[in-house]
Amino acid sequence: MPTPPTPLVNGQPTTLHTLTHSELAHSPLLEPLCNLINAAFQSTHGAPYVPSTFVRFHNTTHMLAEIKTTSTVYVLTQTQGAGERILGSITDEPYDDPSNAHDEHCAEPASADFHPDVPLDEGEGVDRRVLRLLVTDPTIHRQGIGSFLVDVLDAGMVRRAKEKHATHLLCVLTTLKEVNGAYYERRGWKLVNARLMPAGYLDSSVPMTIATMVKRVEL
Repeated sequence: MPTPPTPLVNGQPTTLHTLTHSELAHSPLLEPLCNLINAAFQSTHGAPYVPSTFVRFHNTTHMLAEIKTTSTVYVLTQTQGAGERILGSITDEPYDDPSNAHDEHCAEPASADFHPDVPLDEGEGVDRRVLRLLVTDPTIHRQGIGSFLVDVLDAGMVRRAKEKHATHLLCVLTTLKEVNGAYYERRGWKLVNARLMPAGYLDSSVPMTIATMVKRVEL
């Protein structure tokens, strides 16, 4: 599965950055990415699910604490003037990586709720990966940014699994079912676990469902 070509957005070329956790921590893209994640979360997960004042990450330290140290972060940018505008991002994590799943002392209080918590016993020959933190600029619509980033993630996951001589790949994610469930179902993900959270969770005014979804890819 080859990495797809970067898309034109509003008729202009874009650049894909592939960053390790350490590279992201020292990148000038770090703070703008944190700001974009907060803006996108408020735009897509707003009322009645979370208040408009809800902040996904209070600072870059919290964001880095929630991302595994062995993750790969893909960031799509577009040159504007002397700088780079972030159009979207997605993160690829190993599912069962023993090193620093997230720092309990630094990560946001709800972060553990959005890490997969279901057993993924698929036998031998399986590589398990996690899709995390898919975000796109909420002011840009119908430009294919989200689909491109998911395709990039899929290609990277398949490449890593083949390098390990795995027989198949099991991708997993957690998301708010009411907000994103249908999007992932259309892309081949299947619901395997749903946790109904009561009103008041994340200061929500209504109950919401944390969904765990998986996609199996034969190699």
